Amino acid sequence: MGNLSFDVRFYFAGDELKAPADDYSFTIPSYAERWKFSDSSDLIFLIDNDRLKIGEGRRETSISDSGKAQEHLYYKISRSNLERIANAKAVELQVGIEQVQMNGHQQKLIRNLLILLS
Repeated sequence: MGNLSFDVRFYFAGDELKAPADDYSFTIPSYAERWKFSDSSDLIFLIDNDRLKIGEGRRETSISDSGKAQEHLYYKISRSNLERIANAKAVELQVGIEQVQMNGHQQKLIRNLLILLS
């Protein structure tokens, strides 16, 4: 299995969050010698062996000053799906040809974000 990093973000209007966010942005960055997601950026989670297909992400690309391929994939993901991910016993993440096992610390960070936004 490979190694992917990701982050979870949310956006809201105004200066104060008045209600928990319903939709979040799940972002996967990649900095590599070659393009990783040019053929496919479909995001799939295996949550306790249940398949959850998020679908094709919005892909932004650039070349760094050092000549590396930079890609950012953005996916819209619901709070309920993040809750499934955060509370699962095992989560595997597949995007394009990359596949990684999410660890308990990553799940805990998602869980903590959701608690803060309750």
